[in-house]
Amino acid sequence: MIKVMLVDDEPLILEGLHKIIDWEAHGFKIVASAKNGKEALACMETIKVALVITDINMPECDGLELIENMPYKPKVIVLSGYQEFAYIQKGLRLGIENYLLKPIDEEELLASLLAVKEKISKQFIETQSDSIMRDHSFGRWVTGQMKLEEFKQRMQFYPHIDMRLGNRMGLLRVDWEAVETLSPIKVQHLLEKKLGIQVVSLHTGHLLIWWSVRDETAWEDALSHFNQVVQKFLADAKCVMVYSNPLTSFENIKEVFRELEMACELKLLLPERDYDVAAHIYFSNEKDLKQTKQIIHQDMIEKLANGEFEVVEEGLSKIFKDYAKDNNFFMIKSLLLELCFHMKNNFYSHFDYEYYVTMLHKVLHLASYDEAMGHLKTCFESISNESDERFQTYSSVIQSVVKYIHQNYAEDMSLKTLGGQFYLNPIYLGQLFQKEVKCSFTRYLNKVRIEHAKVLLLNSHDKAGRIGLKVGYTDPAYFYKQFKKYEKVTPLEWRRIKKNHG
Repeated sequence: MIKVMLVDDEPLILEGLHKIIDWEAHGFKIVASAKNGKEALACMETIKVALVITDINMPECDGLELIENMPYKPKVIVLSGYQEFAYIQKGLRLGIENYLLKPIDEEELLASLLAVKEKISKQFIETQSDSIMRDHSFGRWVTGQMKLEEFKQRMQFYPHIDMRLGNRMGLLRVDWEAVETLSPIKVQHLLEKKLGIQVVSLHTGHLLIWWSVRDETAWEDALSHFNQVVQKFLADAKCVMVYSNPLTSFENIKEVFRELEMACELKLLLPERDYDVAAHIYFSNEKDLKQTKQIIHQDMIEKLANGEFEVVEEGLSKIFKDYAKDNNFFMIKSLLLELCFHMKNNFYSHFDYEYYVTMLHKVLHLASYDEAMGHLKTCFESISNESDERFQTYSSVIQSVVKYIHQNYAEDMSLKTLGGQFYLNPIYLGQLFQKEVKCSFTRYLNKVRIEHAKVLLLNSHDKAGRIGLKVGYTDPAYFYKQFKKYEKVTPLEWRRIKKNHG
């Protein structure tokens, strides 16, 4: 709603303006009224409006004086009871949108309002577009999707952003469901206005903070001020914030951001004691951290996406044994934490909150090779076994059918083959499936295959046609058609969008 203030010294005019049109039906809301310019100025100190509709000729402070002394610059429509063009000319020089002669014509007022609405919308879009482009560039850079050289070129459009080394980067993660009146964009603008810092709204809903503070004392003051503002406006929400050391190089920005993500995740999910343990394991030794990331690498994630669990398990088993011989459970825990993080963020498996927290807690306190291998198997089962509590509401036969679909989705299957597998009439099985799952067998199978295709698109380098074959589509054209039906874009477009947005 566009907030409006009405200003006129005639009570009947004010009352008539309230009733002349259905303001809210056209996207406007009258939030304040004043009987002269002086009263309007006092009101504007506490209320921010986007549009002021004011009479020109008023006692104490007329309409033109009001326009000249406004604390901010809303759109203005002027009302005049007579044709005093000198007043109107001055008003036009002051940037008024339009002037209307009394008595007010309903159609003319509405046309003026809609023109103002279009201008306000256009200004908002232009402002948002500028912010979106900046945020998109930052998001791609910190996730490794944009090279430093290209990022710096884009930042030339934002000369106020300090890009020197020595800056710090932070990540604020908020449980937005707990704050109904605030959104990531609103908090972003609020923090920038209150603190004068750069705040980037990421597509994940997290906020990236960019501090250009180098002096240690000034940094402590800036951090303290930041925490005060966050506590004031997000007091009802569960939120965590982590920040980096002063940046000594921009070449490793992806690794720095990745560590902030991991720290944020652990801090949000774990109680303070466990978080301290996790932070000590995962972040205390840069050499070990680098080694962890070399072991849990992209090729391994691709193997998991392809369902090669035994190959990965065998490789990690040898590594765990070597570390266990040296009693180096520190590194085993670090590897499992990294793997858990990948499981949650790179795969479309169902991750129950309590289950995930429990898994992290167990990893932090493991004390043997056997425990490590047990946790590893649990991680893999969370990917390979898609059945969850939802299936328990189905009859035993439909539970078995659904589990079979999830475990064998890449095979050629139909109601006829499933009927033979479970000794049921195919027509009866189809009717029973539709009744319990609230979805046809064909649609359900397609959805399962498309979800697995998305995992492969995100975590492997295979071409789309080959991925279609892997998830059960023998005809690439049919795979493309089904993927676009469910995701509204082609497989390659989906991959590009996801990669570009981190």
